Amino acid sequence: MKLIIQLMAFTAGAALSPAGSGAEDVSEVRLEPQVRRHIDGKTRLERSRYFNVAANSPNFWKRCPMGEAGYLLDELHVSLGRGIGLGALAIKTGSPITEDPDRKGFADESSVRRHYATLSEGDPELKQRLGETMDLIIHDNDQPNPAFMGSAYADPSHYQRISANPAAAADFITACLKYGFNDFSRPRYYEPMNEPSWQIMQTPQFAEMHREIAAAVRKAGLNIKVGGPCTPVGYLYNRDYNSQWAKVFKPFIDRAGDALDFFSFHIYDFYTGSNAEILTGLPLENAFDLLEAYSIKKFGCVKPFACSEHGATGANFNLANAPEKKALPGFKGIDVPREELEWLHMNSVNGQVMSFIERPGTILKTVPFILDRTDDWNPRYIY
Repeated sequence: MKLIIQLMAFTAGAALSPAGSGAEDVSEVRLEPQVRRHIDGKTRLERSRYFNVAANSPNFWKRCPMGEAGYLLDELHVSLGRGIGLGALAIKTGSPITEDPDRKGFADESSVRRHYATLSEGDPELKQRLGETMDLIIHDNDQPNPAFMGSAYADPSHYQRISANPAAAADFITACLKYGFNDFSRPRYYEPMNEPSWQIMQTPQFAEMHREIAAAVRKAGLNIKVGGPCTPVGYLYNRDYNSQWAKVFKPFIDRAGDALDFFSFHIYDFYTGSNAEILTGLPLENAFDLLEAYSIKKFGCVKPFACSEHGATGANFNLANAPEKKALPGFKGIDVPREELEWLHMNSVNGQVMSFIERPGTILKTVPFILDRTDDWNPRYIY
């Protein structure tokens, strides 16, 4: 197959010549593609793995005004990617989740079913474009379990909480995944806690929670993969891999890795502080290499990877009321125009996507922190 492209290139002389003089050069580029690139045995780019918006509403079509949904889905071929909050939302909204009278510390399954008595069927327009499933990854909030389950803390003063009974937590979350969705909206991937602190990650209950949830979801026959730890990957490399790998990441992998379907992290380029440097690029590749190598050593294979948030910090945090300029951490006395913050975020997203695309045999799903709407959630996020 040959493809010939003619390029009309006006020369400097033509630009200065009188209009209509026709002084132009025609360049011909001949392309003869004979080579097909294989990465991990794959030759096609699966766009839904990489090009997503951080939205999960079955009514997405109605939430995006002025044809934006059609532009995103039809012209850019973007997919929906991420939701946040499952158990945490169930215990804060709607009909109450009650304790099972026959199993102390466990949720009454009938109360979970009542809580989700009414489900949205979703927009027909959305179903037509996305097919059988929204293909979402969902991570839970900081306190995803009812109070009657008890609490396990790494630090009593810390705001994050996990259940003291991982089996009860798994039973509750599995019921939420079963009754809280229809086949179209049910997530394909689930992370038990959003960005756990390194203190929480060191507790045995944190690893056991992941093991129990993964086992319970499989036993229920739900087509959902469970992974973790869903923590910022910057924990690994912002201290030159010294303490966090040995004390936090490796023990979690040793305790829970064999039970998980995938590993997950939130990936953000960030500022290193007083040196006013942006940490990006190679540290992410180093983290991939480390996790892949240890996965092979520990399990004999590379565990798949998912990322429910990625981008750049400073571009989407602490911008309450959307000021035109904001001083960035580490850049004392320097106000950065809003459009530069937006560029920073998108520049990081694009670079990270290039790293993800190089791993089609490993990457399950990646979602940039680009939201469909923020005005009804938190205006400090600019996307």
